[in-house]
Amino acid sequence: MALFVCLGGAVLLAWTVKGKVTGGVSNDGWRPSAAELAQVTPEGEREYQEIQIGDKSLRVEVADTNQKIKTGLSYRSEIGSDGMLFVMGYRERPSFWMKGMLFSLDLVWIGCGGNIKYQISKIKNEDCVVAEVTENVPVEVDPEQPVNYYSPKVPVTHVLEVPEGWVEENEVKVGDVVKIGD
Repeated sequence: MALFVCLGGAVLLAWTVKGKVTGGVSNDGWRPSAAELAQVTPEGEREYQEIQIGDKSLRVEVADTNQKIKTGLSYRSEIGSDGMLFVMGYRERPSFWMKGMLFSLDLVWIGCGGNIKYQISKIKNEDCVVAEVTENVPVEVDPEQPVNYYSPKVPVTHVLEVPEGWVEENEVKVGDVVKIGD
């Protein structure tokens, strides 16, 4: 589950994880409450989109509303697609923690439009690029006191969560072109 906190106009997105999970229960005995599970987007209401990073195509679930962004992949036992794409309302530096996460992730921070720090001359302004990657984001040990927060160094327009190891396996790097949708 993520939290939206408005601080002087800045939006802070946060996610946190509950320790290593085996059989639906974390190693510290934590189990999501009925209220937490009720926030998970039902399978039939999930929206998917095709994206491409370099020559790799993915089918990702889209989180583009406050509720979907706040809940994300929390309390799920698996991703259920190739990843989840968070669509920020504007260019920002969101912070994520791993609340309610039951598995580790890689984060791909994506910038779209003009003035992208890592823009390459052959890339058009309307294109998107990988601005940064954060690999091997682990499940938190203590669900009530997350200690790790993850943010890009530059403002981004999208964040892609993929299974841990995906970035390395697919050789994703800063500057790779990202195509979102048609």
